[in-house]
Amino acid sequence: MKERFLRFMQGRYGVDEFSRFLIWMVIAFWLLAIVIRMGGSGSHTAAAVGTICDYISFAAIIYSWFRMFSKNIIKRQNENRMYLKYKQKISGIFKSESKDKSHKIYKCPKCGQKIRVPKNKGKIAISCPNCSTEFVKRT
Repeated sequence: MKERFLRFMQGRYGVDEFSRFLIWMVIAFWLLAIVIRMGGSGSHTAAAVGTICDYISFAAIIYSWFRMFSKNIIKRQNENRMYLKYKQKISGIFKSESKDKSHKIYKCPKCGQKIRVPKNKGKIAISCPNCSTEFVKRT
């Protein structure tokens, strides 16, 4: 049975980080629908919102299955890459860039490489270790 499933999955995309996110989203919306229906005590609004949550979770589970069993690997990788890009932007808002108070972090204007330089050194010429671009910044 395991071999049959492995043969079936050959050439298919499988599970990635975006699929995991969709599955957790399904669980969250199902739980939200349950809580809304329990707290709504029979009101039409609670039933309608619970039904909308059910539809969203159903659509997300269908889409995650579609992605897992898809043979268009390039398109699924691009979707995952886009998800990771937005996830990094959103998580960057909540994380502080540097907890080190004695250093400052700059991005290379050419390649975007992050470079850590000491603070309170005045104007210094910073050389990127990645692309060797040199730029001047005040620390």
